[in-house]
Amino acid sequence: MARVLMTTAEILDVLERNPVHIAVATRSLSPELLTAPAAPGEWSLNEILAHLRGYADTRGDRRIMTMISEDSPTIRTMHPNKWAAQEAFPDCDFRESLDAFTGQRGDLIDLLRRQPESVWTRTATITGAGAPRVKSVHETGDALARHERAHVRHIAKVAEALQRKHPD
Repeated sequence: MARVLMTTAEILDVLERNPVHIAVATRSLSPELLTAPAAPGEWSLNEILAHLRGYADTRGDRRIMTMISEDSPTIRTMHPNKWAAQEAFPDCDFRESLDAFTGQRGDLIDLLRRQPESVWTRTATITGAGAPRVKSVHETGDALARHERAHVRHIAKVAEALQRKHPD
């Protein structure tokens, strides 16, 4: 059974709020805590943010921008963590990385808000991870919003756990 997509307004709302939620959840954490895993074997907050940036670049923001600017493009996907490592996102300062993520997201939201509703039906053929598949801007935005929302909730939980462990 096919999943019901969020409305375009819901997608824009989630995508716009995610960087704000990350900033609020992490505002009182030191640079050391932002790079420390909450538990052995878990990602640090900085690594989660690096993953989100990699996902936005490979499967979200840039994919959507390409769909809007080109007619029925073919886009070769790349694993978001591989891209993040290639771009050295895990090595970036958390606050600077969040600023970059927030700015990139603002650009996407501004672009999407300026478009006619019909832009959400534009498609691309996605290759590089199994059989080629056609995805729309709407499907891509929905996947991006849902993926990020899950990680933003995780960031909030990790930040809370770190604050409890290190109340200073």
